[in-house]
Amino acid sequence: MNQYPYGAPTAEAPTTYDTAGPTDYSYGAPTAEVPTMYAAPAPAVYPYPVALVVPRMNSLALSSLIFAVIGITLVPVILGHLALWSIKKTGERGKAMAVIGLVLGYLQIVFLAVFIALGLAGAFDA
Repeated sequence: MNQYPYGAPTAEAPTTYDTAGPTDYSYGAPTAEVPTMYAAPAPAVYPYPVALVVPRMNSLALSSLIFAVIGITLVPVILGHLALWSIKKTGERGKAMAVIGLVLGYLQIVFLAVFIALGLAGAFDA
């Protein structure tokens, strides 16, 4: 295989270059001309970046879940219903947290009702 497929390099440097632009300089000669072989390529066209918009987290849903985990009985139910209404209206995130807060809140109410019913029935009398 040939080491120089397009011919061997020469020691001579080119003395003239094809210049860009007009040759009639009635307004005055330019101070520096850029040879066409060194002209900058056209800039690439890229689409504008799209900013991702993530909906905010609903604070009522988060509060409902926190109060349900802590064990406060009625507050997570109220906050969960308010959160679901707000999420439906505004499109925020947190529907799963609101539902989990509601379920835990309702379970706490059921357990409290059962505990009170057993207490009134005398199941805890010694």
